[in-house]
Amino acid sequence: MKNLLNRADLNKRGYEWYVRQPQTLALSEPSLAVAELVASPNYPNISGRIFFQGLTNGTAILGFITDRFRLRDVIGRSVIIHENPDDYRTQPSGNSGRRIACGVIRKL
Repeated sequence: MKNLLNRADLNKRGYEWYVRQPQTLALSEPSLAVAELVASPNYPNISGRIFFQGLTNGTAILGFITDRFRLRDVIGRSVIIHENPDDYRTQPSGNSGRRIACGVIRKL
């Protein structure tokens, strides 16, 4: 499958979203976390609302609402989740910690 991520893909960077005051979510419980996406200094035109549901089988569902881009613009792109927020000072990592999850955006 063409869109599967490998280790090299995890080192590439694209758009950044900063989640303001995210709710913590234990992946052992199938619950829903909701947070606001706010513009980051590098990408000031990105904002919206994000929804994340971690499932007990090790998968997750991520959704968001925004008026900044269309669904067709992100199909096939990847999402990488870091363990900490970007500090907007440390380059290039942002001191955001290790990459803890990744996935490919696809239409359900």
